[in-house]
Amino acid sequence: MGIIKRRESILDPDLAKELVAEIVSEIRRPNRSSRPVGAPVIIQEESGGVPRYSHWYVIWDRFADIDTEARSRVIMDAVEERFGKNEVLRTSQVMGLTPEEPLAREVFPEESAQAAVPTTAVRETPARYGTRGTPSRKTKT
Repeated sequence: MGIIKRRESILDPDLAKELVAEIVSEIRRPNRSSRPVGAPVIIQEESGGVPRYSHWYVIWDRFADIDTEARSRVIMDAVEERFGKNEVLRTSQVMGLTPEEPLAREVFPEESAQAAVPTTAVRETPARYGTRGTPSRKTKT
C-alpha cells in the first residue's frame, strides 16, 4: 500500500488561540440571543445510535485564508476546550467552511446564508431532513 506523507500545516499560534476563543464563545452563546457581527455559524450533528458520535461544521468568513487542515484543528481545539476530551473522542468529522465555498452553499444553504448576513439571530427548530438526510437545522427568527 502506498502512503503519501505530508507535513502538518502551521497556523500562527496567536491566531489559532483567537479563533478557538471566538468559536468557544459562540458555542456558549444562548440560542435565543442575536449572533454577534462576524461570529461563526456552528452546526453540530449527532447520531441517534450507539455509540453516539458528533460531526461539527463551522461556517465562517474568517476561515478564508486558512487551509482546511488548520481549520479542522481549530474546531477540534474549540470542541475540546468547551466540552472536554470525551466529546473530541466521539467526534468523527469536523469541517471548517466559508459561506462562499460551494460545499457550504450546497449542503448547508440556510446556514451559509446566515453566515453571510452577520446580524441574524437563530433558534433551534424541530429536525427536518435535508440534502444529507440528517436532522438538525437552524432557521432565522
